[in-house]
Amino acid sequence: MNIEQETVTIKITVNGKIYTIACAAGEEKELKAATALLDQAINEARQNNRSSVISDERLMMVAALNISHQLYKQQKRRQQEEKAMAQRIYATSQHLEKRTAETATAANVNKDFVTAL
Repeated sequence: MNIEQETVTIKITVNGKIYTIACAAGEEKELKAATALLDQAINEARQNNRSSVISDERLMMVAALNISHQLYKQQKRRQQEEKAMAQRIYATSQHLEKRTAETATAANVNKDFVTAL
């Protein structure tokens, strides 16, 4: 079942230019926040530019590459954290299984002792 999502039109400003774009209803605030991040990355790329002349196309490409690099690093860090957490969960479950087995063995020994009395 394909339910069409309502779209709205908003205006955003990137690199001093106004664009009219469509987005899913309810996502306007997030899209404007993402636009602000892109604009910030463009401004940073402009400030870090060693040459006095840089085309808008190259400026946006550098900004997009910087954002993509940050995203890649965050994804890699998250994967490493998830792997470490999975290892800790496994180690904890192994420890619990061992302690449960030890407790069951001790309970059986105590039961046998009481029965012998």
